[in-house]
Amino acid sequence: MFISKDVFAVGALYVLPCGRSQPYEKMWVKTVDADVNIQDQIAVTHADQIIYNVMSTSVEVIYLFPLPENAMIISLVYWFNGERYEAEIRERQEAVAAYNDKLSQWLDPALLK
Repeated sequence: MFISKDVFAVGALYVLPCGRSQPYEKMWVKTVDADVNIQDQIAVTHADQIIYNVMSTSVEVIYLFPLPENAMIISLVYWFNGERYEAEIRERQEAVAAYNDKLSQWLDPALLK
């Protein structure tokens, strides 16, 4: 794993080619467009970011997006090759278990010992 001090307000994206054990590489956010609507001390922020995969393979991604202490994410939508996907927001332990299960389905069974 890695720890980065380079996470800015727009977030940071780290990629690793699927099935490889090399270190993660940082990939930069190309564009950011954000708007904020504040009402009764509650701010709703909508951020659009464009990130382009310059690698010639599928990648595993870790996306770090800093939030203020009392903030929360209520939805996360992403587009891939023109198709819209909505992420599920889960508690950490549940998300890690689901991730590990999905990862084991993607790996070649011959690699698992």
